[in-house]
Amino acid sequence: MGRVYLIPVASPLHDPQAVNEVLNQYVEVLKKHVDEVFKIVTSEEDLNNVSVTSEDLALVAVLTGGSEALTVRVSDLAGYTALLPHKTMNSLPASLEAYATLTASGKPSSLILEWPPNGKVLNFIKSWKVVSKLSSLKLGLIGEPSPWLTYSSGTEVENGLKELFSNMEFVRVDLKELYDEVGRIPNSEVSSLVENVFKGAERSFVAREELVKPLKIYLALKNIIRNYGLDAITIRCFDVIKELKTTACLSLALLNSEGFVAGCEGDLPAVVTMYLASKLSDSPAFMGNLAWVEGNEVLVAHCTVALKLTRAYELKTHFESGLGVGIAGFIPEGSKVTMVRLDPISRTLRFAVGTVASGVPLSAHHCRTQVRIRLNADLKNLIEYSIGNHYVLVFEDISEELKYVAEVLGLAVD
Repeated sequence: MGRVYLIPVASPLHDPQAVNEVLNQYVEVLKKHVDEVFKIVTSEEDLNNVSVTSEDLALVAVLTGGSEALTVRVSDLAGYTALLPHKTMNSLPASLEAYATLTASGKPSSLILEWPPNGKVLNFIKSWKVVSKLSSLKLGLIGEPSPWLTYSSGTEVENGLKELFSNMEFVRVDLKELYDEVGRIPNSEVSSLVENVFKGAERSFVAREELVKPLKIYLALKNIIRNYGLDAITIRCFDVIKELKTTACLSLALLNSEGFVAGCEGDLPAVVTMYLASKLSDSPAFMGNLAWVEGNEVLVAHCTVALKLTRAYELKTHFESGLGVGIAGFIPEGSKVTMVRLDPISRTLRFAVGTVASGVPLSAHHCRTQVRIRLNADLKNLIEYSIGNHYVLVFEDISEELKYVAEVLGLAVD
């Protein structure tokens, strides 16, 4: 993962005391969010002391006018450059001139207009750090993507993700390895987990013993995650149903509750989106089917949800198969929500913000957790320009962070 540096630049003509007073305002806010604050750069020679690499983010505090050339030179060193002007000393004019040079030459860069630096700048740093982490993500595929993911799987998807996240690694784990791990776990090892999950449910429509195999899958997945050093996983879950006569829904619910990103069906764009949204929101993400769209409302449904996201949950069977354990989660109504999906093929980041209109499972003809959300957006593109079925929800507004992610990655925003 790259590092974040605050690099102040200034003309040597300006009053040093006045320049330092402004710099102190940057440092006061940003010192806890950067790896190092460099001394003020006022000449080419000073750049010899700036140890920035192509993996790093340079936050350039443009302290004065006359620092345009130094700003451009800093960008030659860094992987990404964000210009942070302030309100005086011709800081913004210098930033605009330098930024025009950077954009015209195709150098990855942003200009963030906020003084004093606060929410916008901190959100930008957070967004860049998440992108940087994704660029070295070790993503486990437990089984290949499901065959019905005709758009969301294949060479084009994997190549597209690797173009966006240069060192992302796909680790393929055969499902037989999972089955073998499950077979090695004695019932006694999950007995306390069974009791905790069963007692924690509002109601259960499955017998207590039905939790044993799903919880063995949970422990088996944890073993695989540890053995391979994985940062996230997605699983070909319907094959698990055929082999073990149970589901992975509960195991994924528990993993996501613990902060480990685990997606369904081998959908790579969806699990990458889950990771992105989860880390930006510092909370678990919910991946689901777009079950219906009407007006500005969307019904998103799936048979697993992080228990941490629910105000209560019921244990039911898996919707399609009637086997195993599915989670019917109750999501607090009125909650803020962001719905998002990354498409590596069209290089699009589609997202919208709204509120939860209903978080109660109302239909026996959908997956068990059902969230009806009301979005502040025109939703016709969801249908007319589909980029896949699975979308991701987090229950807060991360739209500003997602805009910065799109900016850093050069994605279209939809």
